[in-house]
Amino acid sequence: MNFQQNDQNIRPEQVEMALNEHPDIKEVSVISIAHMPQDRTLRAIIVPMKDKILTEEDIITWCREKLGEAACPQSVIFVHELPRNGVGKLSMRDIKSRWGNPFG
Repeated sequence: MNFQQNDQNIRPEQVEMALNEHPDIKEVSVISIAHMPQDRTLRAIIVPMKDKILTEEDIITWCREKLGEAACPQSVIFVHELPRNGVGKLSMRDIKSRWGNPFG
């Protein structure tokens, strides 16, 4: 799903592709968070590689260098694993229900 952020058309998938190039990221999902109907921002949910320590600043800096300021996530959450459905694909429904709250 495309949305506008900082007057640019953004696709969460393009941010995921850039983050997947990071050597210390094992897995990532990027979702858009609705603060109000016309106010959306990006959130990256990241599984770091084993024994790697990343910060929100690391991730935002990486995105800024790869994609520019407009496509950077405004928040980053680090988790041990991302939820999957019965066939092993990422469960976007679970990801959005767990981490899609603009206040969480």
